[in-house]
Amino acid sequence: MIFSTIKTTMKRVFRSPAMLFCFPAIVIMLQQRTQIFGKGGVSESFIQGGYHITFLSWYPSRYFAFIELFNAVLVPLTKCMPIIIAVILALVIKDLYNQSERDILFATNMSFSKYFISKMVCVFVLSVLIYLLFAIVYFIFIVPKLTFGIKTWELIKITLVKMAGMGLIGIVTYMSIGVLVTAITKKAIAGSASIVLYSMIETHMMNIRFGSTGVFWSYFYFPQMKLWPSFYMNGTQWHQGMVNYFEIGKYDLWICAGITLVFAIISFGTAYFIFNKDRFTQKRRGRIKGQNAKVTEE
Repeated sequence: MIFSTIKTTMKRVFRSPAMLFCFPAIVIMLQQRTQIFGKGGVSESFIQGGYHITFLSWYPSRYFAFIELFNAVLVPLTKCMPIIIAVILALVIKDLYNQSERDILFATNMSFSKYFISKMVCVFVLSVLIYLLFAIVYFIFIVPKLTFGIKTWELIKITLVKMAGMGLIGIVTYMSIGVLVTAITKKAIAGSASIVLYSMIETHMMNIRFGSTGVFWSYFYFPQMKLWPSFYMNGTQWHQGMVNYFEIGKYDLWICAGITLVFAIISFGTAYFIFNKDRFTQKRRGRIKGQNAKVTEE
């Protein structure tokens, strides 16, 4: 039953005209360009994919190529996926407020826990698949010619580690915010807007948070300063130097993941409680209306 609900929901999402709103995400992604804003005798500062980086002139081109790869993974996640997840989440959660959908749920006697889980799994799976597609498109069409000098399988493995480490945490974070705000406000559009607004903070506060040692930026706000440097140069000879520079502790990565998990449990748990309470309220109202109708007929 859960698989059937997931399959049906996915079909509805892809068939919905609202998915057309995802095209602005593509435009945003295509506008990510390298913007050089400062040069020095031995260094060059620029924004690549929205992230401020300074290179020393003696760094090899292979180092630059790995930074391009990092952006191919993180830029779609922070610039495009919030819009994608916002649209998908709104389409899926809308079913929870749809009376015909509730009637079907009551008629089939499907437990709300299974129904809720299937909906959230649907959003997560679709988000992961689309994220993978965005990363591939970014890698092929935006990232310039790369000269890694490493085997294809090694390149794929490094990329997958980056996507798994940052992507899963990012997607879960965006979903948690959207679901929680939707449940509290009882408006799917409010939940979607909260995801987009949350992602915009990262762009406007970049100068403040870059290199920040504050607890909020380091552990709570995605992409956490104790998270993304762990994947910045993973699989290369510069990885340890990057970890040391940002003072990434042995357990910082797991702390970031743990905080995200706790927040997700609280968000989804609260949303489940609110949605389920609303469901019982609607069911009770339906029974009262039915009883009143019988009394009227008699």
